[in-house]
Amino acid sequence: MAIKLKPGFRKILQSLLDSLPDGIMILTVDGIIKMANNVQERLTGLSNKEIIGQTIFSLVQKGIYNDPVIDLALKRRQSVTLMQYTPFNTCLLVTGAPVIDDNNEIAYVVLYSKDVTELNQLQQQLEQTKLLTQKYSLEINEMRVQSQENIDIVAKSIKMKKIIDLTLRLARVDTTVLILGESGTGKEVIAKLIHDHGERKLGPFIKVNCSAIPESLIESELFGYESGTFTGGNKEGKAGLFELAHNGDIFLDEIGDLSLSLQPKLLRVLQEKEVIRVGGAKPRKVDVRVITATNKDLKELVNQNLFREDLFFRLNVVPILIPPLRERKDDIIPLVYHFKDLISKKYKIKKEFSGKVLNHFYAYDWPGNVRELQNAVERLLIISIGNTITVDDLPHDMLPASGDGRIIVDGIMPMRQAVLEVERQLIEQGMAKFNSTYKVAKILGVHQTTVIRKIAKVNKSKKTNNVRQLKDQKQSNDNEA
Repeated sequence: MAIKLKPGFRKILQSLLDSLPDGIMILTVDGIIKMANNVQERLTGLSNKEIIGQTIFSLVQKGIYNDPVIDLALKRRQSVTLMQYTPFNTCLLVTGAPVIDDNNEIAYVVLYSKDVTELNQLQQQLEQTKLLTQKYSLEINEMRVQSQENIDIVAKSIKMKKIIDLTLRLARVDTTVLILGESGTGKEVIAKLIHDHGERKLGPFIKVNCSAIPESLIESELFGYESGTFTGGNKEGKAGLFELAHNGDIFLDEIGDLSLSLQPKLLRVLQEKEVIRVGGAKPRKVDVRVITATNKDLKELVNQNLFREDLFFRLNVVPILIPPLRERKDDIIPLVYHFKDLISKKYKIKKEFSGKVLNHFYAYDWPGNVRELQNAVERLLIISIGNTITVDDLPHDMLPASGDGRIIVDGIMPMRQAVLEVERQLIEQGMAKFNSTYKVAKILGVHQTTVIRKIAKVNKSKKTNNVRQLKDQKQSNDNEA
């Protein structure tokens, strides 16, 4: 079917087609090209004069198109889109759209050709970038694994591997680090790891336990003293631990136990990078990285006015939270064998753990964490008699309790009474296991004073019940008499 248009309207239509960004051809149902725009000339390399009157199939024969979209469009009576590649190394997205007339017949087909060469190249580059990213990611993970294998720390659990990865990254940055975790989780090990892999590894690594030094001595130990300050002291004065740590790292363990009177002086070291000895007035510059650790909740201490808020913010630049051993059970058995090898070499002992003992180790909560595990392995290797350590060798506190640990409310009772019974069982089991109101409060998620108050209430209730039972017994005896 021919396109019959008035010459003026054809000119307007041609101008409209030329203004479009995509190549346009208008074909008859026989595939004869009736109109085309200027973009089509660029895409095919042929002028409109060359292709007008020819069939689309002739362009297929010339290799300009490799698939006649028109056939599918005519057959399906709907738009069809295919990807086409031209001899000019261009990629075209070609759409054949049939135009239906008033008689429901296909009058002609409009062929849209969009140059997607650049888009296709970008997609290929994106895919290549993704592949490279995956490759580099695998290489980086491999390097991380290798770097972690080169350190003398046992970490098989995902949690500890993440901690070590974070620690190794922080080691390269000269920033203050706060290490958090329960007692015995290995905070000092992480601090030493930071030093050994940091820029200050050739400098000193000074360890200070803030809770082990008497308050009357800790100031002079940390900051030093001038000559003549103390009777019997060094006549020339003494350099403090911060001065001794110059160009290195100082590790302040149990920082939560540092007295309020010393906290401003530590803040001065962090802010001004200088110390003033006891009995002196002259500031002394120190270049030292401060690593701190605590098993206490410093935020809670701040709320209780036991720890300076400004010092807390200075220390809490990059916190590292070490999970307790009960939350990373995958580390337990590897740690057992690690300590067994070390202790066996030290004492020249050759013993093995039975499978049941290892199962007990895995199931045990280890309230003392890694330190308790190390002590348990050493004790069992030394005191056990046979070559194989069995369950009979385990200390009583490591054996499972007679009950299964479930909280049971026996029978129907008032709700208030049931709640009190659950509280009583929780607290009694917690105290039997940890023997510490602080630890029980932490596990139950309440304040320590709440646990103390509940224990007093339980004890009072027990005393009341005992008195009532004695009265009932006396009444029963009187009745029998």
